[in-house]
Amino acid sequence: MLGPHPSLRVGVDGLTTLTRFQGSRFKIDVPATPDMENYVESLNPLDLYQVRGLLNDEEQLVQDTVGRFVDDKVIPIIGQAFEDGRFPA
Repeated sequence: MLGPHPSLRVGVDGLTTLTRFQGSRFKIDVPATPDMENYVESLNPLDLYQVRGLLNDEEQLVQDTVGRFVDDKVIPIIGQAFEDGRFPA
């Protein structure tokens, strides 16, 4: 877990609200129920569909290995490759 969900806020009145955006300009704060708070806090922004929970241990290991590879080898060069209009090698 990366921390509390950014949409979940505790106001000065002590009430927890969940901020929902409608369109690009309007914001709605609705009272958050305990069930909603638990659900929002359990969300992983990197796995919103909770795919990792469907994987067995070996598949999770593969996912972790690919993630490390992308972090170490792809992320450092992908920006320049994009600007150059080439496939990163």
